[in-house]
Amino acid sequence: MTITSATTQSSTSAHDYSADPELALAKLELETEFENEERIDLDRQTAREDKLLADQQAIRALHDKADDTRLGGWMQCATAVGGASLEFADEDKAGRLVSSLAQPLEKIFGEAPATDADARSQAAKLRADTAQSVIEACNAAQTKSETIIDEKLDALAKLLDTRAGTISHILGKM
Repeated sequence: MTITSATTQSSTSAHDYSADPELALAKLELETEFENEERIDLDRQTAREDKLLADQQAIRALHDKADDTRLGGWMQCATAVGGASLEFADEDKAGRLVSSLAQPLEKIFGEAPATDADARSQAAKLRADTAQSVIEACNAAQTKSETIIDEKLDALAKLLDTRAGTISHILGKM
């Protein structure tokens, strides 16, 4: 159960915490936990944004890989066609030379950039996984914080009930 500090302040504003050290401590602990929840929410939101960006970068890198693979294929095809046309034109040595360049050009313009794109994609995926871990840690911290707040509020309510009972008992004896 998430409780805002405004709710706690309005429900306990009738009490003078400065006169009672236990109440002042309970109030301080609650305020600290509320601030902790706010930090957790900010961390979780930042991690979600980081994950979204990393996922988008991974997708872009995969598209880059596809583009690079296509370019390499076109380079290989164009080189092979050029080499074959030279062979048909009785330029046998030149044709074989141009044809022999097809594989290296495909590697330079297709496979190497595609491998780079794979690396960028994997790096982005790793960032996304890390951000997901942060989100999960924030969720666990939020649950823990809510439990602490509930316990503090219960303890505060018991303390106030005890104080009210004591005051009633004293007034009843008067």
